[in-house]
Amino acid sequence: MKYICFYPDTSDIFNIQLPGGVSYFLMNKKVNDYCRILNKMSKNSLVNSDKTRRLGLTLWNIGNDVLELLKNYKTIKLEQASANDRYICKICDML
Repeated sequence: MKYICFYPDTSDIFNIQLPGGVSYFLMNKKVNDYCRILNKMSKNSLVNSDKTRRLGLTLWNIGNDVLELLKNYKTIKLEQASANDRYICKICDML
């Protein structure tokens, strides 16, 4: 893969709501270790990003950044902090 453009909110392109978003990609004959991944969302500009990185567990660039920060930990616990669906993330047991 050479390039992926990911739209997490499908209504940016189509008149539908589809969980997981929609993407298009450009393949080339050469095998690439790194891929340019573009995230686009009109309703939340914080999601918009353009990164060249390895294709991993997620197309979300911001999600990939979080996974990279947490990869050296063995245990991650989520605890409910309040009744309105707020959570506290506790990270422990560094490798």
